[in-house]
Amino acid sequence: MGNPSISIPDPLLGDVDAIAHARSGPGEKVSRSEVVRDALENYVAEHGEEVVRGNADSEDSIDGATAQN
Repeated sequence: MGNPSISIPDPLLGDVDAIAHARSGPGEKVSRSEVVRDALENYVAEHGEEVVRGNADSEDSIDGATAQN
């Protein structure tokens, strides 16, 4: 599993902490990483297909994936 380093504005990080706390139960702490990972999985599930389709139409695409500059 990758371990990216990202910057998150303090107010948003506070929201992530609140969600993690709300999802935690007795003896089971939900981490910030779990909250962010779940959010990214949901985002990709919802938007990933449209991004891939959009890239497939790009002149810079290679087998449907756009090259990153």
